Amino acid sequence: MPTIVYQEGSASDLDEVARLHAYSWKTSYRGMISETYLDEEVDHERYSFWKKRLSTPDPSRWIILARDTSKLCGFACTLLDHDQEFGALLDNLHVLSSHQGIGIGRQLMVLSAHWIHAQRPGQSLYLWVLSKNKSASLFYEKMGGIRYETKEAEVPGGGKGLISRYIWPD
Repeated sequence: MPTIVYQEGSASDLDEVARLHAYSWKTSYRGMISETYLDEEVDHERYSFWKKRLSTPDPSRWIILARDTSKLCGFACTLLDHDQEFGALLDNLHVLSSHQGIGIGRQLMVLSAHWIHAQRPGQSLYLWVLSKNKSASLFYEKMGGIRYETKEAEVPGGGKGLISRYIWPD
């Protein structure tokens, strides 16, 4: 079992976070979203997304990294006060496929929940997941998430697809 170290992320982690995010989508979303997007656009698009997101400090945003020695193997990004009804948004949770199944995703969620509780006691947590992403849905259900709703929405790379909101009221 590898030794995983968890630490707060910052703008200096831009390259690693963007690269892991793009890799995660390429490996997890095949057959769910545009192949052209995954093959030709996702690397640049995720880099631009994270460059913009990390260019300005935001006390309502927290990024937690998981490292195996010096290699980034997972991260989560949480946004406080994102929705008046549903609370904080777990906007990203990604773990390298080579490191899945050993508790990293669970620990990233636990640390994110602790951060939310420390910042906004009583604030709930929610996230959106592609409904076709059965492994992610199963993981969130094992983590106590409740599938609250499913709706059609724009998906990464264009087009429409079904997404499900999972909530953790407490």
